[in-house]
Amino acid sequence: MKLRTMLASLLVVGVLATGVYSQEKKEGKRGPGFQPLKFEEGDANKDGKLTKDEYCAASLKRFPEEKKEKAKEWIERGWKRMAGDKAELTKDEYDAAVKKMQEERKNRGGKKRGEKKEA
Repeated sequence: MKLRTMLASLLVVGVLATGVYSQEKKEGKRGPGFQPLKFEEGDANKDGKLTKDEYCAASLKRFPEEKKEKAKEWIERGWKRMAGDKAELTKDEYDAAVKKMQEERKNRGGKKRGEKKEA
């Protein structure tokens, strides 16, 4: 009888711990449900063009204060990948660039950044 009680207790504790752990991972982390910045969110002056400054400012709002400094570099690299040397993007250009980046990420074959593909 004691063995059954102990096993049942361990099972309950395991289930509860798993639930708490998964909840902690969801909070403040970018996961599979991450959505890219919407063009309308970034276009602060509503002129139909998204500049690097508008994109960076809108993107930084998504990060907590303690992570903003590191995020600036990441956001600027993202802009460079999307726009290249362009100073601004139209909605169509922005949407096409986001779609291209998503396809590239999807086609990485499940590898994370820095991992090498097997030959």
